[in-house]
Amino acid sequence: MNYTLVSGYINIETNEFNPKREQTFQDYKERGQKLINLPIPKIIFIDDKYITQFQSNAHTELIPITLEEMEIFEYYKQVLSGGINIVSPNPIKDTALFHIIQIAKTEFIKKAIATNRFQNDIYAWIDFGISKIFQSDADFLETMLTISTKLNNIQNNTIKLPGCWWLNLADTNSDFARVNWYFCGGFFIGYKDKLLEFEKGVKEELQSILENEKILTFEVNIWFRMWRNGFSGLDWYAGNHNKSMFGF
Repeated sequence: MNYTLVSGYINIETNEFNPKREQTFQDYKERGQKLINLPIPKIIFIDDKYITQFQSNAHTELIPITLEEMEIFEYYKQVLSGGINIVSPNPIKDTALFHIIQIAKTEFIKKAIATNRFQNDIYAWIDFGISKIFQSDADFLETMLTISTKLNNIQNNTIKLPGCWWLNLADTNSDFARVNWYFCGGFFIGYKDKLLEFEKGVKEELQSILENEKILTFEVNIWFRMWRNGFSGLDWYAGNHNKSMFGF
């Protein structure tokens, strides 16, 4: 049994210049290349203006992409048309485009599944710059290689998602200005049919929030609301923004 890692990188500055942004292209280039170098099947979508800056290998399919060719771009245009509040405790960093790209994680998974590049049934999202949370490159490699030994822990009707906070059904807080860390956001894994259902649900929940609440919020907040509203199969396990994120 094997699986396919999926990631994506769209350079925000290409569409939205922000001199105060915390991470630069050079940061993502270094960290992203470490991800690419892993000896694990991967499909990675990279901003077409920057894809030549990365070195591929036999384990990796690098696919050029633009924001405009993604389905999520239609939701971004809704936000730009006005009347939507961009919620965040750090509005300089968490702009509308930042939120949209984070929400697009499930769409990248959908696109990867459509390629059927490595003919696997299990797919995992991983943030492009995830290597920054590890203490060393060796720790990163060792942790990532353990994933394939745990695939039997995944049921075909569930998605494994790590979370920093214990899930709380009683939390009906609609003030999404905070990040609800019930899910970590940087990694999730599951069978492709359930992931496609998840992708569809994310888009539906996003559209509902845009129409009814006139806000744009973090992808993990959308996932939590889906869980709270009864979306089945989100199999939470305890994790944090370190190697425990991969401890399913």
